[in-house]
Amino acid sequence: MAVFAGPIQDLVDELGRLPGIGPRSAQRIAFYLLETDKESALRLAQAIAEVKDRTVIIVDDLISTGTTIMRAAKACREKGAQRIYVAASHGVFNTKANEVIADPVFDRVIITDSVPPFRLRADVLRDKLVVLESAALFAGAIERLHKGGSLVELLEV
Repeated sequence: MAVFAGPIQDLVDELGRLPGIGPRSAQRIAFYLLETDKESALRLAQAIAEVKDRTVIIVDDLISTGTTIMRAAKACREKGAQRIYVAASHGVFNTKANEVIADPVFDRVIITDSVPPFRLRADVLRDKLVVLESAALFAGAIERLHKGGSLVELLEV
């Protein structure tokens, strides 16, 4: 379904065909490219295309089936990526995710403990998954909001 007119929709459609790029991301990238100078647009295109002999980090908000990250990871491996790590805020993991996450295309998958990964098999948890604790971050945010503190300071490293 076309949302924009002519060449803009063509650009969005082409970007949407890239592995791991959903419709909203395609729109954001298209408008970024339209608003930026030619040199910056070329740098972005090179970053997407040049992964040979590099470590790739795929970032997503959540993982359910894992098919989106699988498509992106396989495309990166085909382009010669050496290592592939995935980082996501939430690992929802339906039952299909066991096979996807266990695939050798991923070196590690990193999530927070916001959703316990109880649907994953023990071998997948042990071999592929890194779970980061988030309770202290949430507690700090709640405390700062309650006391009128700064959330920006909480996120500074």
